[in-house]
Amino acid sequence: MVQHWQTRPMPLPCWSFTVSRLPCPYPGCEHLLKNKSALTQHQRSAHQQLFHISGPNQPHGNSSRVASDHQCFIQDYHPLLGGCVCSEAGDFIDPATPPCPPSEWCKDNWVPYHNWLEFEALHFLFSQENMLAKKIDTLMHLWGVSLTICGDVPPFADHWDLYNTINATPLGDVSWSSHSISYVGNRTGSTTPWMDVPYGIHF
Repeated sequence: MVQHWQTRPMPLPCWSFTVSRLPCPYPGCEHLLKNKSALTQHQRSAHQQLFHISGPNQPHGNSSRVASDHQCFIQDYHPLLGGCVCSEAGDFIDPATPPCPPSEWCKDNWVPYHNWLEFEALHFLFSQENMLAKKIDTLMHLWGVSLTICGDVPPFADHWDLYNTINATPLGDVSWSSHSISYVGNRTGSTTPWMDVPYGIHF
C-alpha cells in the first residue's frame, strides 16, 4: 500500500507597503515618490522639457564637483504650441499681468471627503476603474476586515456610501442635480418595457 503524503503549500511572503516619501525637487511640483528609481522616472516623464547641458569650462567625465556657475538649462519649445498665457475663455493675457489672488481653499480641506485617501480611493474606483457596485462592496468588506486589528474602518462602508459621497461633492458653487425622463412618443401596437420605465440623469 502506497501512501501519498500531501504537504501544505507555504504561504507567499507578504509584500511590504511603502509610503511615498521622496519629494520632487522641481519648483511647484508636489509629487511624492516611493524610491529614487520612481523619482528619476517621474523627472524624465513630467519634467523632460528641461535638459541639462555642460558649461564650456566643465570637465568631462563623472566628476562629482560641478561648479554652479558652469551649469545652464535650455528649454525645448513645441514648434506649433507657443504656450501663451490665456484666460479660461481662451483670450490671450499679457505675460506681465499679475496672477489672480489665491483662493481661500486650504490644501488639507477634502470636504466632503474625510482625507486624501478617501478621495483617491473614490477617484480610482469610480472614475478610473468604473467598478461594479457588488465589487465595491466586496473590496470595502475585505478592506474593513484587514483594518479591524487596528480598530480602523475602510474609506466607505459600501457602494451606497461611496455614491452618496459623490452626490454630495460640490463643483465650485454648483451642486449635483438630477432629473427623470421617460418616453413620450407615439405608441403603436405592443409597447416594449423600456417605454414605461423612467430614467434618471445625474449632472
